[in-house]
Amino acid sequence: MRDQAIDTPLPSHSPIDNLSAQETQVASLFQSKSIWLFVHLIELRRMSGRILESIYIARAQNGHCSSMSFRELCTISDELHRKLEKWKVELDSAGLEGSREYRFMKVEYFIMLLHLNRPSPSFMIPSQNMVAICSHASSSCLREWEAIAADHGIMAICRCYRQFHDILMVGLARLYCDWHIQKVAPHSVHNLSSEEATLCINLLEQGVVTLRNSSLSKFLHLFNILKSKIYSITNTAMDVDMHPTGLGDTIGTADWPSEDIQAHASNPQAGLTTHLASLDNNDAGDLRLGSDGLNAYLSQISNIFDNETLDSDEMLTAWYGSLLNDIGDSGAQPTTGL
Repeated sequence: MRDQAIDTPLPSHSPIDNLSAQETQVASLFQSKSIWLFVHLIELRRMSGRILESIYIARAQNGHCSSMSFRELCTISDELHRKLEKWKVELDSAGLEGSREYRFMKVEYFIMLLHLNRPSPSFMIPSQNMVAICSHASSSCLREWEAIAADHGIMAICRCYRQFHDILMVGLARLYCDWHIQKVAPHSVHNLSSEEATLCINLLEQGVVTLRNSSLSKFLHLFNILKSKIYSITNTAMDVDMHPTGLGDTIGTADWPSEDIQAHASNPQAGLTTHLASLDNNDAGDLRLGSDGLNAYLSQISNIFDNETLDSDEMLTAWYGSLLNDIGDSGAQPTTGL
């Protein structure tokens, strides 16, 4: 929801919220946490409104954003990542582990990470770190849904069209990450596995049955076509260029912390495990786009366009030109070799 849509004070605990002994037996989590879960989720919704009003702001046909500069967008992105990190830390320290509510809150967090890091009007081509975060978030989200559905049934995760859309969106993000790796960093240590894509298809198939709407099958058909194209291309490449790890989530080492690079140099699989563990402990990763982070991002994007790594269209070209003009006007110069 947009920030402007929240125009009422957040609730505070009242004696009327206290439960009876009988009520406590069926709502023990509410008895212990009261309104905290509700307030915490509203804070996440505020962040989603901020993402909508900045990262997904409309652009003119020439790719220019009239309301804010690219540097301002980067600052907002940094701020949102910090807030998301803080939100997740507070969730993990709330003593909710093992509860159904905790798992649903984690799903909402992963979806928010995807909204912030996937291709958007502001960042039409995500950085390698952004792709890594999307890869990690999409895989984690699908696995979480699988576990919830196994424990509580498909209705727990797909009882309405919005939830069906979430599952589809997360699955498409998963496909995009593996496609992006093939195009941009084909020699990176990355196990391109279709396992999560197959999991997504299973959830979507159950969702179509649950929602009793056969017309939704067209999205399954689309997803299957994309899955087939992406992973059929990688079958040969994986045998030649990839180093299977069984982990399914990583990127090239250019953006890794130095200690992770050193670990990878001596033992690729252990180094990759170390890097992914750092993402697990801090899901938003080191994604600062101010100063050096911005320069590294510009360097990556420039290399993609200079080497014609991706097929370009008018809108993508206009976005890149607007980005260079915007950064040039502000006096920033991208560094090289990052």
